This record gives sequence, structure tokens and C-alpha cells, in this order.
Amino acid sequence: ERHLALLHREKGDGDKVTSKCTSVCNANGGLSCGKIVPVDVFEREYPGRSYRVYAILDEQSNSSLISSELADDLGISTPSEPYLLTTCSGTKEMKFGHRAANISIESMAGNVLNLPTLIECDNIPSNKNEIPTPELAQRFPHLRGIAEHIPPLDESLEIHLLIGRDAPEILKVREFING
Repeated sequence: ERHLALLHREKGDGDKVTSKCTSVCNANGGLSCGKIVPVDVFEREYPGRSYRVYAILDEQSNSSLISSELADDLGISTPSEPYLLTTCSGTKEMKFGHRAANISIESMAGNVLNLPTLIECDNIPSNKNEIPTPELAQRFPHLRGIAEHIPPLDESLEIHLLIGRDAPEILKVREFING
């Protein structure tokens, strides 16, 4: 009776898998933020031509991804290549996408970091409700001291990058606050 059905995939109905948001409620409203940050993205050959987007920092993904829209904006024109996309539900799907090399990001603090070769993918999660904000940090006493370091939400930006474990220096946690 207490078995977690969330860990299983039901067969039938064309094996359609639907993702649902899971949250744990608490006195502060059941809030959960992802590691999503604004960055300026540019080709290393053209540092003056950059695009500000949100990037998901995801230590569960083994490859870094770029949306088709951002790849087009950057002028990525490599041949489309096949790749296998495996989701957390175990679904495997053959996809095709361009590879984007020589791409860098600049943080809001001015740090420039080189990205690994990115794979074009239109399955990057795009839930803006999980972007951390200064207002949200202010709701928690132990986070108030960092609220001023969190950029305000920019509704005009979209999530166009997912940075995975193939960029360990970017994912490295340098400091954290428990809770």
C-alpha cells in the first residue's frame, strides 16, 4: 500500500509518459527552485555577439544541451547527427541535432567559462517557476544574506541551455547553505 508508484512506468495507452511536478509542502509554501541562472552565451570567435538566456545546471545529465532556437541565433550550421535521448523514466528516443562547439558563457558576475560541445535538443525543461529569485530567498531567514546576490527574474528570457556533467568545473559547488 505504501509502495512508490512514481518509480514505475505503466504500460499501455501507447506508452505515453507524462511528467508531473512533485513538491513537498511546508510552512513557507512548498517552494522548490532549480539551479537555473542567467548567462550571456556567445561563440568564442564572436564574443561581441552574445545572447542572454537562462541555463539549467544539471548534475544528473551527462551531456550539455542547447535549444534549436539558440543554436539558430548563434548560426550553428554543422551537419545534424543522431543521438539517443534517455529520460529519467527510462524512455529512449533517437533524436537528431547539430553539435555546437566553441561556445562560452559569461556569468552575471563577469566570469567567462568555456562549454563542452553542446547537442541541439528541443527537450530542455523550461519551467520558469523553478528559477530562484531574491524575493524567494528573503522568505527564508537562513537565505536572506544571499538574496542580494540572486539576479531578479527576467520574464523576457527563456531557458535555452542545460549544462550537464560534461562541464564539471561549471557544476562544482564552491559554497552552500544547508536547508
